[in-house]
Amino acid sequence: MNDSADESFRLIVDTIPGLVAVMTADGGVEYVNRRVLDYFGRTLEELKRWGTTDAVHPDDLPRAIAAWRSSIETGTPYEFEHRLRRADGVYRWFISRGLPLRDAEGRIVRWYNLLMDIHEHKETEEKFRRTHADLLEAQRLSRSGSWRHNVLTGALMLSPEVLRIRNVPSHEYLSTIEDLYAGIHPEDRSRVRLTYDRAQLQKREFDAEYRVLLQDGTIKHLHTIGHPVLNEMGEVVEYVGTGIDVTEQHHATVKLEEAFEEIKRLKDRLQDENLVLREEIDHVFMFDDIVGSSPVLQSVLSSIVKVAPTDTTILISGETGTGKELIARAIHKRSRRSDQAFVGINCAAIPPALIASELFGHEKGAFTGAVQQRRGRFELAHSGTIFLDEIGEVPVENATRVAESAPGTSIRKSRGQSSYPGRRSDHCRNKS
Repeated sequence: MNDSADESFRLIVDTIPGLVAVMTADGGVEYVNRRVLDYFGRTLEELKRWGTTDAVHPDDLPRAIAAWRSSIETGTPYEFEHRLRRADGVYRWFISRGLPLRDAEGRIVRWYNLLMDIHEHKETEEKFRRTHADLLEAQRLSRSGSWRHNVLTGALMLSPEVLRIRNVPSHEYLSTIEDLYAGIHPEDRSRVRLTYDRAQLQKREFDAEYRVLLQDGTIKHLHTIGHPVLNEMGEVVEYVGTGIDVTEQHHATVKLEEAFEEIKRLKDRLQDENLVLREEIDHVFMFDDIVGSSPVLQSVLSSIVKVAPTDTTILISGETGTGKELIARAIHKRSRRSDQAFVGINCAAIPPALIASELFGHEKGAFTGAVQQRRGRFELAHSGTIFLDEIGEVPVENATRVAESAPGTSIRKSRGQSSYPGRRSDHCRNKS
């Protein structure tokens, strides 16, 4: 070539977006473009004496040498990827391609080598690889596999975890939606198919839980969800989703429900046994404060058993000191109000003028000396039992006033008698 042609060649080679080198038949450097000089920070003469193998990353050097030697020996083009150290010490990825130039007799007279910088591509590829690996590991740990179904072509793409969940060998491939349906338990298959078809027609999410029957006869429980992807015209073109293995959760739920049923059964049994035991205890100890075995006392105790469950006023008569309050407490203990208050009041110990106030309470200022509000005994005995001891000692005019203040309450004036009304206190009002 003349000088003008050489200059044109150099200009053309320098515009190539890559590192260009012309090598001798045995691999020596003959010519490089400007980008090579800039990348390695050396002159052409320095490169001829240096040898670029020193710039190849140690991890890539054996592979690069093997590829170069193979091409030199066979005379075939080569192509491989490796990292080269830049002048500032930074390694970048390149793809190296070499073509031999032969003379008329077919002998290789030189090599043309082009190195293209693919570092950004390799970084993107590595990030994608790591992301993909992380995704697969996350699916493995969460026992969920992803899927994509093209509803137009019928093509189906599954992640490896879907095959693992369904215990499908890696050499087998589920290529259609029918392949997936075939693995669903026969009792659930039509329901899942119908649910998916309706989801496509309504362009909505697909959500179904079902059983899959594995090749070894075992059953797994899966929960699958899918999201529709629409085109510009609003038509469903594909579904993307995930299938989750919920077998352990299903078994845990079943066991939990069984445990709850067992707890409920034991609770009911305990309550039944508790009721029986309480009845036995009440039967044994309901009269533990009453001592005696005479026929008359036994008759009284028998009457207590009969009247205690009733909701009525009971009159207990007897001389002072014969145990009327013991009888009243025994009735209360045996009644349905046994868990509420038992309020007793000795009517004979209360001045006649204050009996109504004591029983029904009063408001502040209702009479001279009423400096504050006071709750009556009937209110204190609300839902429980009130025992009016010595009610027969109340003067007739006051007893009448008490009766008028508590409609429906029977109060009898009789010495040595006590009234045992089994009435709720909210039936009584202070009218004094």
